[in-house]
Amino acid sequence: MGRELLIPKEQSSGDSTSDDSDLHCDFSKITYRKFEFTDVKESRQIFLDYWSDVNSTDLHGTTEFISSGEPCTILTVDAKVLQLHEEGISIQLAILNGQDIVGLLLHRVAFDCVLAIDGLYVYESFRKHGIGKSLIDSLEKPIKKLIFQTRILKRPHLMFGALENMKLEPKKIQFKDNKIVWECDWRSSGS
Repeated sequence: MGRELLIPKEQSSGDSTSDDSDLHCDFSKITYRKFEFTDVKESRQIFLDYWSDVNSTDLHGTTEFISSGEPCTILTVDAKVLQLHEEGISIQLAILNGQDIVGLLLHRVAFDCVLAIDGLYVYESFRKHGIGKSLIDSLEKPIKKLIFQTRILKRPHLMFGALENMKLEPKKIQFKDNKIVWECDWRSSGS
C-alpha cells in the first residue's frame, strides 16, 4: 500500500461565509441533519474555523499514524473529526441551500432527553437568526435539559447572550479543574 497522503488540493484558509451576500440569505433554506463521514470534505472548513475561533487551535497540517501496519498521513482536522466519532460525540450540521455548512453542534444525548453540548458554532454572519436553537431542536429526540461546560476564565458570552434572549437561565452545577458545568431547562420553539 505504501505511504499515502490524503490532502485535497482545494484546501482553503479563509472563511467561506465572509461574503456580504450571506447577510441577505433566506434563512428558511437552512436544513439540519446528522453528520455523515461522507461529509468530511464539505465540512472541513467549518471544523477548522470552529477549533480556531473557539479553542485557538490550528488544525491545518497533517497527522501521521499506522493503519494496517502501514504509515498513513491525513489532515489533522480529519483526524480530530475521527477522534470525536471514537469518543461517541455526534455532530449535527446546519446547511444553507443544501451545500454550504454554516453551523454545527457537537453533542451527546443521555437518558433520551438530556443534551450534553460539547460544542456549538455558527458562522458570525449567520448568528442571531435562531440557527443554534434550530440545531438543538432538529435532533431526533426531544430535548428537555441542556448541560454544557465552560472554562472559568473564558466564558462564551455569545452563547450566554443567546440563552438569555431565549429566556433560559443556566445554573452552575459543578466547579472542577478550572471549569464550570452548567445546566438549564430547554423549551423547544413549540412550548
